[in-house]
Amino acid sequence: MKGLPFKATVGDIVEFFDGLKVVSSGVHIIKQPDNRATGMAFVEFISPEEAEKAMAKDHGTFGAKYGDRFVTLQVVSRAEVDTTLHPDPQQTSLAAGVTPEVSAAVAAAAAIGQQQ
Repeated sequence: MKGLPFKATVGDIVEFFDGLKVVSSGVHIIKQPDNRATGMAFVEFISPEEAEKAMAKDHGTFGAKYGDRFVTLQVVSRAEVDTTLHPDPQQTSLAAGVTPEVSAAVAAAAAIGQQQ
């Protein structure tokens, strides 16, 4: 998910995907090394079919309290998620500051296809 408000919470993300089955602890915000939100996140759904249903919300408005911003969704592979959330320490990237603890503490979303 891209275009998220920087102050979006796990609850906000789950609410955005109301009616869809998100994996427990499956919402991961992507943070910069200084712990600031990037406006991007991953959301894991219980099945590839649920992820495909989530794509109906692509370019949807995120919520009135955030000024009804539009967010974009993209189905990505498990490998891309793992590489972003658990980067090789010898590589440098925007996601280098992401740790499991940070991911679990904050929220946002992006559709993830388990089949890829």
